[in-house]
Amino acid sequence: MNHAAQALRPFKKKALISSSGRGVCASYVVAAAKRTGLTIVDHQHGGHYGYIEDMSAVLELEYPGVDQFVSWGWLRLPDHPSVKGMSVIRLPSPWLSERKRYWAGIKGGGEKEFDILLMPNMLKRFPETAQGASTARIDLIQEVGASLKHLVREATAQGVRILHKPFNPTTVNLLAKTMQELESIGGLHYFCERQLDKGLTYELVERCHVVLWDQPGTGFLECLSSQIPTMVYWLRLYNHEEAWVQPIFTELERLGIVHRSVDALLDELQRFKKSPHAWMNDPERASLISRFCREFAWTSDDWPEHWQRYLDGLSNG
Repeated sequence: MNHAAQALRPFKKKALISSSGRGVCASYVVAAAKRTGLTIVDHQHGGHYGYIEDMSAVLELEYPGVDQFVSWGWLRLPDHPSVKGMSVIRLPSPWLSERKRYWAGIKGGGEKEFDILLMPNMLKRFPETAQGASTARIDLIQEVGASLKHLVREATAQGVRILHKPFNPTTVNLLAKTMQELESIGGLHYFCERQLDKGLTYELVERCHVVLWDQPGTGFLECLSSQIPTMVYWLRLYNHEEAWVQPIFTELERLGIVHRSVDALLDELQRFKKSPHAWMNDPERASLISRFCREFAWTSDDWPEHWQRYLDGLSNG
């Protein structure tokens, strides 16, 4: 604790800003900062916050000790001891705002090499401490493999062309048998990407009609906020939405963005392909996406001004 206090001594500030939870050293720094009266500020760094239930790593490692948490638009917190005394500040996401600028020139519509860019989540062999049940973990490997094979089997049987980008090499190794079976099942309509850099690229998105996720995480928020055609085939194997956001997720299902079955997904994909422009610009769907993004994936060209006002308030408060 003395070392942590000494590390902070040269900085004459009123707040300490951190993100992503804390290890041992960072916990001592936060404790020392709180002892001297600094405001502890944490900020959102990805999806799931505000709408996925039982985020144990966040509840047990990130929120404790925080005075103010900066969200991407949401305000409501779960009923948990770790959030007592913590306030939520809504600000536009710098990362999503800049990614939206990055994607501004992406070409939509027209002929594509693939119908679906399949972007499933990682599978963890050894989930970290305090992960809870809401993570794609090794004990679900049979269910994850079965859902992938069912999707590829049904989709390619209808002539749907799939470009599959696994999350990382670890996931590929854990699902080695499933990966071989997917190539056999999909035949010429299925291709697995070998370059496994994290996230989306221009080249990948321009080759495919729709980006498909297996749960509504960070990439899903990026697509929605950047107006990239996207859908989710979400079986809720390991995570599900908070009770208070079920109404808006029900709307996402009704308007063909989130799906519980392959049949519903493939029907919606065919509707999309008939007129991508009409699908993306349907007034009801566009309004829903705008509302969802304002609450969970807020972007703004003026995000530096929003953040400057907030940081000035911290400095002068």
